[in-house]
Parts: sequence; C-alpha cells; structure tokens
Amino acid sequence: MSKRFYATVDVNTGETNIYSGDWNTEVKSKIQGKTSLIYKGFNTENEAKDFINQGYVEKNDIDPNDNEAVNKEIENRISSLTDDEAIIATDGSYMEDINKNIAGAGWIEISKDHKEPKNDTCDPKGMRNVAGEIKAIEEGIKWARSKGFKRLDIYFDYAGLVGWAYGYNIDDSKAVEKKDVKTSYYNLIKETSKYMKLVFHKVSAHTNVKYNEEADHLAKDAVENYGK
Repeated sequence: MSKRFYATVDVNTGETNIYSGDWNTEVKSKIQGKTSLIYKGFNTENEAKDFINQGYVEKNDIDPNDNEAVNKEIENRISSLTDDEAIIATDGSYMEDINKNIAGAGWIEISKDHKEPKNDTCDPKGMRNVAGEIKAIEEGIKWARSKGFKRLDIYFDYAGLVGWAYGYNIDDSKAVEKKDVKTSYYNLIKETSKYMKLVFHKVSAHTNVKYNEEADHLAKDAVENYGK
C-alpha cells in the first residue's frame, strides 16, 4: 500500500485538510466529487502543509450563491481598506459570433482613494472567455504591484483561477498553449506572493453580484468595441 498525503482547500469556505493513506482505499471517497475542493497529493506531510500554507483562500462563512451577503461583504471590505490594501473584481468574455480571435477582459481596480474600471482584449489561446479572466487578474495584479500594496483581494467567478494559483491541474490540458498560459499565470501568482498577500474570493456568476456584473459588462464591451 502506497501512503501519500493529500492536501485539500475548499474554494468556498477556505477550510483545509490533509488526508493520508492509499488513494483508492482510504482517500478517494473523501475528496472526489466535491467540486469546491482543490487538492493535490504529496510524498510528505510537510509538502502537503506547504501547499495549504500558500493561503490564497481565507476561511469565511459567506455563501458564494448568496448575492446579498457577497455584495455586503465586498462593500464592507471596500469601506475598511487601508493604504496598503486593494481589491480587484474580474471577469472575461468570449463571443465567437462577433470576433472569434479575441477574448475580452474586464476588471475594476479599487483602493482607499481609487476606483477605476478597466478592460482590454487578448488572444483566447483555445481557452475562450477564461483567457480574458486570466488577463484581467494579471493586469489587476500588475496595477497592485506598481502601487506597492501589501494585500490584494481578488473577486472572480471561475474556480479554475484559484486552482491554478495553487498549482492544481496546471498540466491537465493536452494543448501546449493552454499549459503555457496556466503556467505563466501560476508563476506570476507565486512571484507576487513574495511581496503581497493575495486572497481569492469565489463568487457565483450572473447572480447580481455588483462588481462581478460590472466586470462582465466591461469584458463584453472590450469585445464588442474592438477596433472602433
């Protein structure tokens, strides 16, 4: 029997666990099928702890499907921002019928004395709207780094974005181009975390979460007005 250590992070609640034992007989049933879990197996318990201690999700009791609670939490966070803290709300868009060669990225930069909507386009690289979502986070991080913030809270709606930040399923795609996009994103997150605390907050798409809806519109506008 091969004993390994499996670290898990719940994207919604921030709860973490480490399970040890044989995957098939002792661990698999505790992890698989739970769609909010990010997990990875390691040979040592210390490696599993290091995975969890990246800390990109903090413990919370906010239901991501409760738009009123999410909106209130975001507004409370905005009102309590210090000079060293910032927020970005992000989303992406892909409309093949308008332009199959671009994806839209929308994000809102928020700090104590600054609130600005931004958008841009990028190559979809076989990832459709997800490419735009990655672009939005990357640009938001670059802005935050340029300002010297010590903490950045990221509100997003696609779970893969925090999974890839942890290094989860980066190599699951057969397409080299997709792997390269994910790896570049992971490397940016890892490098940035040396200087800034990054915290991801999963929200549900199209449920009237104010800033997620605004980021979605910005991403769509980037596609619809491309070249105009």
